[in-house]
This record gives sequence, C-alpha cells and structure tokens, in this order.
Amino acid sequence: MARSNIGGWRYFVEGIAPGRAPDVPQDDFARTSLELHKREGMLLAVRARWFALAVIVVMLPIVNFRLEVIYYEMLLLLFALIG
Repeated sequence: MARSNIGGWRYFVEGIAPGRAPDVPQDDFARTSLELHKREGMLLAVRARWFALAVIVVMLPIVNFRLEVIYYEMLLLLFALIG
C-alpha cells in the first residue's frame, strides 16, 4: 500500500527535500538578501500604485469633465489613503 505524503507539499514549497529537512543549515546571507529584495519590491509596488493613482486623478477630469467626476476623485483619494 502506498504511503500518503501530506507534509511533502510543504517541503516542496519551501524548497527543502523531505529527507534532509532537519539537516539543512540556515543560510543567513541568503535569507537577509531575500528579505531586503522583498522589502524593496514592496516599496516599488507602493510607489507604482501612487504614481498610477496620480495619473488617473489628473487624467479623469480631462477625459470626462463633469461634476460627477468629483465622486470618483474622492474614491481615488480614499484608495490612496488606505494604501
């Protein structure tokens, strides 16, 4: 009868072979490098989101110049405030 390996998926996602999981040393340089790149990527994503919102705020009244656009401008302000 085949043995079910439910915990194997966790090892696959983490990049560790199931038989070697306890023996794998922790590489601090790689871990700090990945954390740094993740932080920089998140910062870049936030800046890109702010830039996109600013472009939409400027472009929206130009494309559709009506009083109803103020509602959408307030929604964009709300989106900018919540991040």
